[in-house]
Amino acid sequence: MSPVCLLCGGRSDADGLCEGCNASLPRLTARHCPVCALPDATGERCGRCLTKPPHFDRVVAPFRYEFPATVLIQGLKYRGNLACARPLAAGLAAALETEPYPDLIVPMPLARARLAARGFNQAMEISRRLATEFGLDISLPANAGRRCAGSPAMEATRDQCARCLCVRLRCERKIRGRRGRCADHGGDARRTGAHAQTPRRARSHRLDCGANARAG
Repeated sequence: MSPVCLLCGGRSDADGLCEGCNASLPRLTARHCPVCALPDATGERCGRCLTKPPHFDRVVAPFRYEFPATVLIQGLKYRGNLACARPLAAGLAAALETEPYPDLIVPMPLARARLAARGFNQAMEISRRLATEFGLDISLPANAGRRCAGSPAMEATRDQCARCLCVRLRCERKIRGRRGRCADHGGDARRTGAHAQTPRRARSHRLDCGANARAG
């Protein structure tokens, strides 16, 4: 039986989408802030990143948070359709082909209660596929699961997301001098950045944030 496209039901390729639906995904414009990935007509660092630089180094996201990318993201995150992780991982892998590769992927953990209810961590599902694609290591934070339950990300503001990360994520791998990627693949890059505010003075490595989509 031929694989079925996750969006239209037609015949798909190995990444779970047909050629037409893959072409219809809203790619992130080439002109965006090089730090937070916010669309910007100049392609220069945006005002927010100039006046209040984030503690991460950069956000990498392949798509804009628009239809039909939202169908895949929400299908994975809220309907438990793990097959949606394939095209989302493929999109992020394509974005990584033009970026310096990370040495280590750190999937954003879920609160224990939400992980128990959902049964999986969408960031881990996509991280596994990326790790296989690029031969990378994955490291869960030592205090994974200590995030507060908070509001679902679809209902939370950026500041609420930052407050919800009630403890600093602690990675107990030796990463000095290495490039890490904080992966919160199941959602919007502005929330991923809010969760990754680890002070620069507390680390000597580079921290890039990976997300599937960037809201405008």
